[in-house]
Amino acid sequence: ILQDLEKERREFQRQKELLALEHKYSMRSAAAGRRGAIAIEKYLKGDMFDAVMNYRFRAACLDFFALKNISSQEFANRYFELLASYLPNVNLASFNLLGSHDTKRFLTLCNGDKNSLKLALLFQMSTIGAPSIYYGDEIGMEGGKDPDCRRCFIWNEQKQDRGLLEHIRKLISIRKTYPVLAYGNVYRFETPDENSIILYKKYRNSFAVVVINNGKEEKSFKIVGNCATDLLTGKTYRGEALFFVDLPAESGTVLILG
Repeated sequence: ILQDLEKERREFQRQKELLALEHKYSMRSAAAGRRGAIAIEKYLKGDMFDAVMNYRFRAACLDFFALKNISSQEFANRYFELLASYLPNVNLASFNLLGSHDTKRFLTLCNGDKNSLKLALLFQMSTIGAPSIYYGDEIGMEGGKDPDCRRCFIWNEQKQDRGLLEHIRKLISIRKTYPVLAYGNVYRFETPDENSIILYKKYRNSFAVVVINNGKEEKSFKIVGNCATDLLTGKTYRGEALFFVDLPAESGTVLILG
């Protein structure tokens, strides 16, 4: 019994150390995030933990989608730097979150802009890892610094944002239906301007394209491919090697090629 208790104590201590490192480095600069990845790496070699609570993912999404203080190119750099920090099996299991019990709610940091939240959710649901939705974010709850972010859940459906809830349900359904979003490798990442991204993914024989317009104006995006189906609207596209997708301001979509 004493041996089991000592084993549990060491396990608990390692968990505390790992969480402390994640918080310490994720809340700072991108350079600090790189130093943090090195510090955390020793815990992720298969003999301790399988993945991380991915606050670096949250930080990049927060800066690009909510605060809008980094360009699409900087966002791409931070995303690929994050993927390169860990082994592929770690990235597949990483706890990709936008909010938690220790952080201000994402919608609050968006100043209530639900379009920005929807774009972050779209990216979260179309990249590798284990996407996590903090309770209440799916119905538009807000909250500041802890403990304000831990408000009681709003059970009255009339006070919930049911439209946002249905949007998230649709994103989850799409992710579950098309494994290319959850497991696909990125083979092309375009940044047409400072606030737009185009993400091309491949998994086995499936191809997907995630298009995000994080700007304040409608835009037309050139997509490489012969034909595609928009999984959010059902619209189909056809062209000869290229076609164009028009997106309103602060919106995005997922296309399945072929």
